[in-house]
Amino acid sequence: MTRMLPVACLLCALVGAAHAREVTIPLEIADGRGCRFDARGAEVLGAIPGPNADGLIAIEAEDTVRHHFDPKVRYPDAPMPEDPEAVGGAYLDHATFASYEFAADHAGEWWLWGRVRDDAVGHWRFRDVVNGTAWYFFDEERKGGEAEGDPPPGWHWVQRRKVTLREGLNRLEITRYGYSFPEVDRFVFAPTEDRQPEGAGPQVATVGVMDGWVETTPVTIPGLQRLVRLEGLPGQTVEVSTAGDAADEWVTVHEGVVPSGAIDLGLAPGGGLQFRLRLSGISSIMRAGELALVAEVDDARYAQLDSGRTRMVFDAQTAALLMVQDAETGEAVAYPSVARPLIAIDFKLAGERRIVRVDP
Repeated sequence: MTRMLPVACLLCALVGAAHAREVTIPLEIADGRGCRFDARGAEVLGAIPGPNADGLIAIEAEDTVRHHFDPKVRYPDAPMPEDPEAVGGAYLDHATFASYEFAADHAGEWWLWGRVRDDAVGHWRFRDVVNGTAWYFFDEERKGGEAEGDPPPGWHWVQRRKVTLREGLNRLEITRYGYSFPEVDRFVFAPTEDRQPEGAGPQVATVGVMDGWVETTPVTIPGLQRLVRLEGLPGQTVEVSTAGDAADEWVTVHEGVVPSGAIDLGLAPGGGLQFRLRLSGISSIMRAGELALVAEVDDARYAQLDSGRTRMVFDAQTAALLMVQDAETGEAVAYPSVARPLIAIDFKLAGERRIVRVDP
């Protein structure tokens, strides 16, 4: 016998005459240069690490452009842990990803060092990626007691092999690579292999950065009829461009500061579904809000399944899942991007253990 569950879900794809309505789609910032950014906002860095008087580039590990903590250990906006023995008083730990931007005064081979600590018994590892190339990975194991081969206790320097830098702006990314992520205090790039840092390491020097850019992930919107408005632009925005999914040709749709935090688009669907924002440090650093796209959609294609707490958006023709939102806050749990086919939906009533699964 089939049981009908009184689940408060409404699929808003009604049979009948189609009509357009406005919807607000949260956008995710996925990449950038010269900016510190998270998924929904950005600002110009202002300054990045560069060569000091001795020709060494020192980077504080806690001063990231973007990072993600292990959600089982730290919440996303948690402050960096502190330690008086760490340079600057703080360090990075329990990360799954962290990225840094820095400047080099010449292109060529450099040697990367890290100041780490892994006093607990266990296996510690992360992979480093420089300018998109994965070079090697840090790996230390501590067995405890007086085990032979254990790394030194406390903060210590480890060499991360030689890497290739370009003159000007460069990017370092580190990701957890199996095992546990160690505590990391600093990174240092040295122009020769024999320049091993000692103690706390070299002094930090900075290079000014007055502009940069960020890009959003491609957006696929079912039943799209018109792009209306871009809202929540960072206060430093001075130019907005758009492109198709391939991002092979960017077209400028706005130039100049955006005092209201929003611009009208009025573009047809062919105008592009990916955005690039150019930011300038001479503008206000205040955010206008969280970046979002307002669009007109065909109500017969833009289908929503709403439980009151969670909202899912589908293409009513293909059943492709495009977005999952927190219905109470409007925050996107999964941002619209490349459509993902819907396999099934599980329903469960509060207080009951039984789960009912339905296909599209």
